[in-house]
Amino acid sequence: MMKILLICGLFFAGSSMAEEVISNRKEGLIYFMLRYNLSSIGSMVLSACKENNPEIANEVENDAMEVLKCLSAKKEKPNYKTLIECSKDIANKTEKCLNEKYLPKFLLDFAKVKYEAGDLAINSDTKACSEVLNTGVHDEEIRNCVAKYDNGGIPASKAELCELIIPAAKCVTDALRNHCENNPSTTEIYNKATKTFSNLCKSEN
Repeated sequence: MMKILLICGLFFAGSSMAEEVISNRKEGLIYFMLRYNLSSIGSMVLSACKENNPEIANEVENDAMEVLKCLSAKKEKPNYKTLIECSKDIANKTEKCLNEKYLPKFLLDFAKVKYEAGDLAINSDTKACSEVLNTGVHDEEIRNCVAKYDNGGIPASKAELCELIIPAAKCVTDALRNHCENNPSTTEIYNKATKTFSNLCKSEN
């Protein structure tokens, strides 16, 4: 069965890298976390590492490829345990080359919350809602709202990230509540998505 990502995935389902830049504004970590776009998050982290410590950055880039190989080699469906097993080296190295020392652990905690919450299956109700939210006027409404909290880069601290990402996530959940038909599927997405980042930000560093 097809799956939809928990983290505001209804709005961002089916998006591609080519859609990341839709205007002159620069998308940052907040935006990419809401999309659960690991590729763009990884690119941001690698870019920051290259700027701070080019030698370690080369190792991080190689380790990123090893993480993908490790995950693809696992016979079971990817989960938090396999992610931790495959990401130890890269997490340690990125912490050394980033000014934002909190970020590697925060992203792993983010993945843990996602895996523990599980994915939501796409059905006729969620498809209908996805189509509504991806319609031009609602799509731009959400993006403009998220842009208020996304500085185009990586927040300097976990406290700053949490201060920004919780209201940014509300941009998506409010749109879901205001523009989608109220049914068990959309209610489940709304309830889980509204709790995800608040729970994540309550966790210890």
